[in-house]
Amino acid sequence: MRINFPPQVKKRVAERNGYRCSFPRCDKSTIGPAESAGDSVSTGVACHIYSAAEGGPRGQGNLAPDQLADIENALWLCANHHRIIDANRGTEYPPERLFGFKMFHESLISLEQRGVAVGFGWLQSVTIEESPVFAKGSTLHLARTTVVLGGNDSGKTALCEWLAGSGEISFLKRWSALSNHNGRTQVRFDAVTPLPLTWTIRVFGESNIQFQMNGQAVPRLDLAHVFVYVSERPLRMPEETTSSYLARWLHIDTAVVHNIVRSLAMRGSFCVHNPRFVTGEDHESLLLDLDGTVPGLDFRNLSSSEQIRVAIEFAVEVARFEAEQRPTLLIIDCMTGFDRTRFQEYLEFLAAQSEKCQIIITACTRNTDRFDKDIEGLRIATLRGTESNVEIS
Repeated sequence: MRINFPPQVKKRVAERNGYRCSFPRCDKSTIGPAESAGDSVSTGVACHIYSAAEGGPRGQGNLAPDQLADIENALWLCANHHRIIDANRGTEYPPERLFGFKMFHESLISLEQRGVAVGFGWLQSVTIEESPVFAKGSTLHLARTTVVLGGNDSGKTALCEWLAGSGEISFLKRWSALSNHNGRTQVRFDAVTPLPLTWTIRVFGESNIQFQMNGQAVPRLDLAHVFVYVSERPLRMPEETTSSYLARWLHIDTAVVHNIVRSLAMRGSFCVHNPRFVTGEDHESLLLDLDGTVPGLDFRNLSSSEQIRVAIEFAVEVARFEAEQRPTLLIIDCMTGFDRTRFQEYLEFLAAQSEKCQIIITACTRNTDRFDKDIEGLRIATLRGTESNVEIS
C-alpha cells in the first residue's frame, strides 16, 4: 500500500521552502502564473525521503504509516530533481543526505525571510573509515545542532579534533602517535557547499597526514568552512596572561581575544556582561560580570565551570562573526562537567545560534534527559561500545 502525503502536508512543506526546490544549487521557483488570469500553476513535488511504498527508493526505514506521511519525511523539489533522487532506486541519494538538503534549505529560507545573510554550506556527515577508536563505517549525521552523547573515552573528543583538524592540521598531530601504534586514522566528511563536497583525512604519522577532496589528492584542505573549537579547559601556564591563556584555549590570536572583549562590551552576551581588560605595569586582568557571581570579578578568580562559560561565549562571538562571511561549524567540547540545569540553559542558548552556524556539543548521559524533544533542529547521537569498536547511533 502506498502512503501518500495529505494535502495539508504538501502545502505546508511547499510553504516552508518558499515554493523553491531544495536540491543544492537548484533553488528553482516551483510556482508561478498560469495562462488564465488569476490562476497559478505549481511544478513542485512533495517527495518522500523514505519511500511511500514497500520496495520503493531508499526503503521505508521501519517507519510507521503515519511517520511516512508526516511532514518530517517530506522534501520539496522541482519535478526534474524529484526524478533524479529516485533514479537507480535512490542509491545515490540516501535518506541522511536528503534530510541534510531539507534542513539546510528550510534554514536558508528562514534566514532570508529575516534578512540575515549566511554563507552557503552544510556539513552532512562524518564517516570513520578507520581509526583506533570507532568501528569501521561508523557515521555521525549532523543536524543544525548535534549533541554527541557518550561516556569517558567513548570518542567524543576524537570526533571534535577530526572536525577541527579539517581547518587546522595541528589538531591531527595527536592522532599521528596513535596511528603509529594502532594503524591509521581515516575519516570522510560529506558537505554541501553548495555543490556536494567530500573530503578525507588520512593520518599515518606526524609527517604523513594526507588529504583528498572529491577523491583527488590535494596538498592541503582548502574549504569554505570555518571551524571554531572550544576544547576542555587547559592547564594555565605559570606567568601566562589571561589573554594568552584564552587565545591558547580557543586556538586564536591574543589580538582577537581583546577584540572579542570589545565586541561583547558593546553588543552584550548571554551571561557575560561588561567585560574589560585592565592592565598595570606587571599584570593584566579581565574583569567581567558573570550571571550568578559578584559583578566585576577577575577571570582568574572564577571557578573552572565559570571560566568555561566565559570561553563558550567568547567562541560564540567568533562563530557569529565568521558565519556572516562563510559556512561555520561551532564545536563545543567542554560542557561534560555541567549539571543538568546548567547544561540545558546553555544548550538552549547555543541552539539559538544555529540560525547562522551549525553546532556540535559533546555531553554525558546525565546532561541530556528530556532535551531531544524540546529544541527545534536538535539531533542527539549516542556513542556505544568499547575502544576500537565504538559505534554511533
